[in-house]
Amino acid sequence: MYGYGSCYWGPGNWFGGGPFMVLLAILLILLLVSLLRSSGSKSARQENALDILKRRYAAGEINKEQFQTMKRDLLD
Repeated sequence: MYGYGSCYWGPGNWFGGGPFMVLLAILLILLLVSLLRSSGSKSARQENALDILKRRYAAGEINKEQFQTMKRDLLD
């Protein structure tokens, strides 16, 4: 009498209802994880050449003369 099949209610309007919503939720979660990972790597401080030189000197990889020579080269 009222044509229940033609009132456009139900899962048919949302491309399958439940499965589409689950897929959408998974895609949103993956997008969020991807954005968080990429922003985390950008916020990490990158070492410049002088910081690396200081770290190598502190670790004993180079001596004082080498450190001063390399530092002078970097700052000139």
